Amino acid sequence: MSVVVISKNEPELSKALASLRPQCDAILAECVVVDASEGRLDVVRDAHRWVTWIPFVTPKGRRITIAHQRNFGVRASDGRIIAFCDASGVPQSDWLRLLVSPLLDGRCAASTGPIRPLGRGAYGVLNDYPDGSWTTNVIAANFAFTKDAFESVSGFDERYDYGSDAVMGWRLEGVGIRVLSVRDAVMLMDWGDGSRERRRAWVQGRAWGRQLRLFKGRRIRIFRSAPYTILDWTVLLGVIPSAAIAWTFGAPWVLVVWAAALVVLVSCTRPKGGRVRAVTYHLIHGVAACVELATFHSRQEAPAVERDAPESPHSLDWRARRGSNPQPSDPQ
Repeated sequence: MSVVVISKNEPELSKALASLRPQCDAILAECVVVDASEGRLDVVRDAHRWVTWIPFVTPKGRRITIAHQRNFGVRASDGRIIAFCDASGVPQSDWLRLLVSPLLDGRCAASTGPIRPLGRGAYGVLNDYPDGSWTTNVIAANFAFTKDAFESVSGFDERYDYGSDAVMGWRLEGVGIRVLSVRDAVMLMDWGDGSRERRRAWVQGRAWGRQLRLFKGRRIRIFRSAPYTILDWTVLLGVIPSAAIAWTFGAPWVLVVWAAALVVLVSCTRPKGGRVRAVTYHLIHGVAACVELATFHSRQEAPAVERDAPESPHSLDWRARRGSNPQPSDPQ
């Protein structure tokens, strides 16, 4: 088995690795970190020599390489079962064993567990489904699968900057693979402060818009997954024409309608970290989705599910390199 963690600028990765080590040792799993920090996280690497640390060079023309790193990490690992942990995640005791157990005994080819927040924020508990139930919702911060399942859909779709994990779940469904919920396999996640939360709202909104553009067969279900986005658009896109109509025709009731939509938006928002904070998240998400829908131009390439994903242009035979240049032994 292998645990894959991707990173770029997350010093909190050290905490995740400290939590992973006893769990990996307990079931003889390797831990692979695919690091795109270009040396900025060398202090974390040096503190965790037990980890297989793979430097990742960003392909030319790319700025965000989440899906690329995920694919590279899976293909560079030795395990036939792969578990993903986020660099900001804190796996709870026995998380790894619980998550991979149903894959080991053949009950499923993919599994997931709940993600619980550390502190307040716009998120509540994510992926908290009844134990043993099936889902197609995937968040890579708490996700395991067989390498055969991964190869059946040619890995994560690299056309997505963000959201390739959600799309992975949908594509697995398309080849008849569902994801089993393991409710005791708990991952804690520090979602960060308000500034980080707003940045996440932006990138997730862009991801939502791209999914809507590229995954045509699932558009209705995508809308259902974030129904507040339609209301966000009503509020955001309606304010300027409403104000213009009210001013030009002396019809203030138009602004009243817009204000009523805003009130509905606020009242329907579940205030996990405060209502203002949650509404702000939703509005940023809505704006980002609009921007993505207005500006995205699909690259002239087939989805990863329809093509063989090529090797990363900067990669080499990592297993050969790892065998000839092993990690320094841990002084402990």
